[in-house]
Amino acid sequence: MKIYLIRHGETYSNIKNLLIGGGGNAPLTERGRHAAMALGVGLREKGIVFDFAYSSTLGRAYETAALVLGKDNIDIIQIEGLKDVGWGLAEGHDGEWLDSNYPVDDINLFFSENSPIEAETAVEFVNRFGNALDEIVVKHKGTDANILVVAHSSMAFYLTAIFKEAGMHLDNTSVSILEYEKEGCRLLTFNDTSYLEMGKKLLEAQRAVRLTVIMNPLTLFQEAKILEGRSDSDFTSDGELAGRALLDQVTTEHFDVVSVSSLGRAKKLAAMLPDSYAYHTDPGLDEFFFGSLETMDILRLKIEYPQLERAVMEIKGFLEIVTPDGESGEIAAYRFRNSLVNAAEKAGPGGEVLIITHPYICSAFMEKYLPESDYIGTMKDVCRVGLSYKADKFERIF
Repeated sequence: MKIYLIRHGETYSNIKNLLIGGGGNAPLTERGRHAAMALGVGLREKGIVFDFAYSSTLGRAYETAALVLGKDNIDIIQIEGLKDVGWGLAEGHDGEWLDSNYPVDDINLFFSENSPIEAETAVEFVNRFGNALDEIVVKHKGTDANILVVAHSSMAFYLTAIFKEAGMHLDNTSVSILEYEKEGCRLLTFNDTSYLEMGKKLLEAQRAVRLTVIMNPLTLFQEAKILEGRSDSDFTSDGELAGRALLDQVTTEHFDVVSVSSLGRAKKLAAMLPDSYAYHTDPGLDEFFFGSLETMDILRLKIEYPQLERAVMEIKGFLEIVTPDGESGEIAAYRFRNSLVNAAEKAGPGGEVLIITHPYICSAFMEKYLPESDYIGTMKDVCRVGLSYKADKFERIF
């Protein structure tokens, strides 16, 4: 039996040097998600298929496990004992705060019985983590199973306590392998990133996914100069004609995935597709949310929020927008990108994806992730944009 101990992918707390341990969670960065997927590809290339999967109860570990497994239909069992070490009073602060308030020569002091920050001790963690691993080992004792366990950098406390060849540093998405035999357990590899690097090369060599993104802004609210984000109105007669004309062009192509905003106007456009185009709705593709400004007259908007009025009328500058109680351009662009990535991953290498969405949210995405493409949206006609996606990167192709 082998247990593959994997540290989760890079998180936003990692890049900001935040001390988020067992008391909180931070989501994976885009690079962290890509690395987790690449690790899964690299492991499968080496013939490593998992029979069982476990993760800590923290989201960053569970998300990493799901991305490593990919399309493998394996349940991920979450275990509290696998959780990261607790940072006590320092939880949520950054490294600079820690150095300023608790200057020490040896970081191990923080995890000792006399911890100045009242953190979980290394001994407590080793016992807790070891007990969790023992549960897994006993459950699968006598088998030759490959078992995935995704946890945290604090696994190093446990590994160094048991194996002299282990060290205190574990890279994100690194692999350490424990092999269990009748005579005991041995550490086969520690902090191995070769699977990750192999997976990255294989993903880079794969064919790109092609995404066709279409938007139809010709609605009754837009015609009446009313701010339309998540608020919803029907197409004008010109909007219906333009939508049908556009779909006549795209339906000559094959699509592996059709992903549609959950707003009524997007679903109405999707309903014009042939029955053979089964689609699913994704709220991540919904239009930019303007909060209490929704349905405001744009003439009034020009007086009270001139920067927002320029962005709305020119379909640009959304990345800098921060509405009073709606969403920011940065957040909107991020959620839209996640939805595109999810659709691309479902389609697989060389796949074709159709996205039905909206102008403002697409503009925020293009400004954030493809600024060199000089994308300019329109509210006067339907718009069609072509993207390719490979190795966690987007490119504009038309």
